[in-house]
Amino acid sequence: MIKDYLVQLRNKLFGVNAVVDKMTEELKKLKTELKPESLALNSQFCQEISAVPSQDSMESLKLSSESLESLLFPKKTQEDEGKLTNSQIVRNHWSEQASPEKIRQRKYVCWMNHPFIEAEYINQKISGNHNDNWLMYMVKKYALNKLELGLSLGCGCGGLERYGIHSGICKKFEAFDIADGAIAIAQEQAEQDGISQKIIYQVKDINSISLDQGKYDIAFASASVHHIKELEYVFAQVSYALKPSSLFILNEFIGPAQFQWTEQQLELMNQLLALLPEKYKLDILSPTPNTLKEKVYRPTIEFMNSFDPSEAIRSDEIIPLLSKDFHIIEKIDYGGTILHILLQNIVGNFDAQSPEDIAILKLLCFIEETLITHKVISSDFALIVAQKKGEKM
Repeated sequence: MIKDYLVQLRNKLFGVNAVVDKMTEELKKLKTELKPESLALNSQFCQEISAVPSQDSMESLKLSSESLESLLFPKKTQEDEGKLTNSQIVRNHWSEQASPEKIRQRKYVCWMNHPFIEAEYINQKISGNHNDNWLMYMVKKYALNKLELGLSLGCGCGGLERYGIHSGICKKFEAFDIADGAIAIAQEQAEQDGISQKIIYQVKDINSISLDQGKYDIAFASASVHHIKELEYVFAQVSYALKPSSLFILNEFIGPAQFQWTEQQLELMNQLLALLPEKYKLDILSPTPNTLKEKVYRPTIEFMNSFDPSEAIRSDEIIPLLSKDFHIIEKIDYGGTILHILLQNIVGNFDAQSPEDIAILKLLCFIEETLITHKVISSDFALIVAQKKGEKM
């Protein structure tokens, strides 16, 4: 049980054990008292959740489901693996994930896309306002307005750039992504919005990108840097390409490389999963009806390399390597260490309109937040604002 595990960590938790014990008992009580209900997804959660007036409901700004849920879909066959280079595997994978069907699917399987978690947990941690996501917070705090040219690395379907143009962050953007399918969608959406002349989209592998000196007024990376292997080179390139004192804003997964979850994470996630009533454990992506998610596993390196060799390839090195080329002037941790994988494939079972369902999500968020606050675990996700140091290269 999670209670037993937390007792073992009493010295680290200082005075928080009693609170966690109390919340754990409440979770057990909810498990006992809740009446059996249908396993069907609630219709409210299936609706688009729009935080700002953007055509695609900020699929890039919600962040991250696009990059962080690569384990949700079928593994490539050995025959396919033998024919493709790593770059081709990554390009094909993220082109597929850019499809409207896949984007809609993430609304039911990614922790970040649940309306309660997004508004009351992530947004509250970042901005202190459940209505303001990370980019809105950046605009307000750093007065991002009418900059000449912005750079977007790993732009995906282009939601960030379109919002950036519509909200007046930059007059123009240059945006790059390895996935030609995603770039095609981004270009199409920009044309539909009437802003295609303000955004230049190009298919490029960020690992080998070459940028012009002092060209950009600001740079963004929305859940893309944890897919970059050549971090030292790319960070040096971004620094080289930014004007003096310009900002590099990253919203990133900074947890274990290639999703090699720690034993501590696995134990916490599995004990919490065991406490959940069955109706919340329906595996939404399972091809077999009524299949329950019974356990969280650590993927093998072989699986990660065959499925998406870029996924979290050096995620745990992002912060220390970024610090070599940039001053980190703000870093906001917003969790995900437990919730990310615990709720993967099942978060859509929690009805955003149900007090009982939201009560359980509140308990889960409280447990994760408490463990991070008392340094039992570290945050796997962070918003990072970095400022260019002196001239490099």
